[in-house]
Amino acid sequence: MQDAVNRAKVAEDLEKATVKRQQVKDAVSEKVLPLEKMLREAEQKASYAHGMCDQFLKDFEEKKGARESQNKMLAENKAVLHDVKPVFLQRQ
Repeated sequence: MQDAVNRAKVAEDLEKATVKRQQVKDAVSEKVLPLEKMLREAEQKASYAHGMCDQFLKDFEEKKGARESQNKMLAENKAVLHDVKPVFLQRQ
């Protein structure tokens, strides 16, 4: 008789533990799933920002080359034209 009572108690405890485990699992899922979504969104934003930085650096290098070319051309023009007076000053 005592054995049957112990088995019933064990079965009852097992059922309670199973229900409790499911409740904990549900509670954790409620917290984890939104966090996973937020993490995915943050990863996407970081990837986008990284891509924008790469594009900025590429554009910067292209513009830097163009500026160097313009500076060189201006320096050459200055060397050629350094003694020439502007037209409006030549009339005087």
